[in-house]
Amino acid sequence: MNPIRFASVAAGGLMLAACASTQTVEPASERLGMAKAALEQARVSDADDLAPVLYRRAETKIGRAEQAIRDDQGVVGERLAHEATLEARLARLQADRKEQQELLDEIQAGIVALEQELATGGG
Repeated sequence: MNPIRFASVAAGGLMLAACASTQTVEPASERLGMAKAALEQARVSDADDLAPVLYRRAETKIGRAEQAIRDDQGVVGERLAHEATLEARLARLQADRKEQQELLDEIQAGIVALEQELATGGG
């Protein structure tokens, strides 16, 4: 192969590789941002207290995703960030469900108290 042609092919291959690695890092960074936002939403919903296992798992996966991105493993980082997003959302939903169940229990207790009061003629 002619040296100029070889250099052109090699340069083209390097450019293609650079583009490919950039494309995997950018989506991974975007996914990481989404995961962090989902974790923050979960924290605001008290998921760190009400769904601690899922919350910590999401938190750990975000850390692992950050490390993978730093290690130029964009695909792995993107997958971990996506998993962290899903776990953070699930933690938030679990926390919301627990809070709603507590409210429902309070309402039902109030209804029972009112029914008892009406039945005894007090009120």
